[in-house]
Amino acid sequence: MDSRPAQEKRQRRRRTKFSDQQLARLEEIFQKDPFPGIYLREKLARELGLEHCIIQFPLKCLD
Repeated sequence: MDSRPAQEKRQRRRRTKFSDQQLARLEEIFQKDPFPGIYLREKLARELGLEHCIIQFPLKCLD
C-alpha cells in the first residue's frame, strides 16, 4: 500500500469527452494522416479547443 499523503499521489487526467464536431474533424484528419506531427496536432488543438497531448493517436486505437 502507498504510504504517501493523498496530495503527493499522481492525479490521473480526466477522460476527454469529444463533441460530435470535434470527432468529425479528428476522423477527417486521421484518415489523411494516422500519425500527425506535433505542428498539426497543435493546430488542431487550437482549432478544436483541446490540449495538443490529447490529439496523438488514431481514434481506432482508443476504442
